[in-house]
Amino acid sequence: MEKANTLSRAWAVLDPEVPLPSGDERYVDLSAVRGGEAVVEEIARRIRWTDETLDLTGKNFVNLLVTGHRGNGKSTELLRLKQVLEEDGYLVVYFVGEVELNLGDVEWSDILLTMVSQVVEQAKKADLRPDEETLERIVGWLAQELVKKEVRREQEIELVGQFGVDASLPFFAKVLAAIKGAFRTGAVQVREIRREVERRASGLLKDINDLIDDLQRQLETSGRKGLVIIVDDLEKIVLRSLADSPRLTTHSAIFVEHGEHLKTLHCHLIYTMPVSLLSEENVGQIFPDTPFVIPVVKVRTRTGRRYAAGMRALCQVVERRVDTGAVFELPKLLEELALTSGGHLRDFLRLVRYASQYATADRIDRAATKKAVSAMIREYDRLVKDADLPKLVYIARERRLPRDAEYAHLPYHLLVLEYRNEEAWADVHPLVARTAKFKERLINEDEKE
Repeated sequence: MEKANTLSRAWAVLDPEVPLPSGDERYVDLSAVRGGEAVVEEIARRIRWTDETLDLTGKNFVNLLVTGHRGNGKSTELLRLKQVLEEDGYLVVYFVGEVELNLGDVEWSDILLTMVSQVVEQAKKADLRPDEETLERIVGWLAQELVKKEVRREQEIELVGQFGVDASLPFFAKVLAAIKGAFRTGAVQVREIRREVERRASGLLKDINDLIDDLQRQLETSGRKGLVIIVDDLEKIVLRSLADSPRLTTHSAIFVEHGEHLKTLHCHLIYTMPVSLLSEENVGQIFPDTPFVIPVVKVRTRTGRRYAAGMRALCQVVERRVDTGAVFELPKLLEELALTSGGHLRDFLRLVRYASQYATADRIDRAATKKAVSAMIREYDRLVKDADLPKLVYIARERRLPRDAEYAHLPYHLLVLEYRNEEAWADVHPLVARTAKFKERLINEDEKE
């Protein structure tokens, strides 16, 4: 693939919101400078071994969580995992939560019903036939909650008219399409659907598993290995306390309080999880397998020295896509942006894109990089609350993130970045460390001592 050699092309190919597809020649393996854990290979091996040793362990399926800072390359790794498992003979149902759900207002029932919709849709593309009788049981009562009609013909008319679904679709497909639209738009019916799912949870889960069991039999008959569901982007679920249960957050309500519901399906399951839940002790009781963590790239050591291997690897992410000699006035400017990002992949790409926008000539110069850094410092300055400052000072001094609920929002908002080598450690994001309020607080704390 030809590298970008102008500012506009560099800006385009460095879009951090677009994960690289599996097999893309621009992919850079960052596992060695993230702590050595090869997530794709480890998860694929766990699934294979679970299937191979069923007679010894009695364990049918894996239920795994993948986490890490938002924008740090999880989607790229999961797309690679999808390809690896498909090459092994699995049917992999992969979907992106941000596309299919409203992550500003989402509950476990939304995720579960979206999984049903995606399994049906993607199974058909794989020439499988989801059992229509089972689907009718799953969606029949949901149709009533959506349109408040009891007669099938009236339900279908309302589904087409009210939700704009395709009139030629089978009844169950109409209902699933309407539910998807309701979740995405936050329609008033969502609350009713959630209440009914809670009330009928055990029967609904049984019906869903009947559907999956039938698909598993079809896969086995055709010589394929089985079903894997990967739900991406759930780490982006908005973090807030629940008004009716202040001890719970939107994160813990889904993965802890209702985690058992999410792991009861009869197939291999992989969910991305908000990094804030690493501070939630109870998540390990629901999902006993240790979450796979994708740390940021280590560009400095714990003692603050520049880490050359991490810098080289991170810069390659840009160099694989951009002719840096044509786009940067000086090679060291790219390295400075890599260091300023703290090793966070999305922030690194954003810094380079900002610098390309601020460049007044045909290449990125020092003035442009300074403007890019200043712009992102202002962004982080708005995220830092006064109550966060003592916690951030503590982390900057101790180089560790306490596993305490009061600190959980800091990595979620990227104010603190976590690293791994022989041990896990953390530091304040370099852009946060350069805000005036943090520097002033750090000086004040030093003077007190």
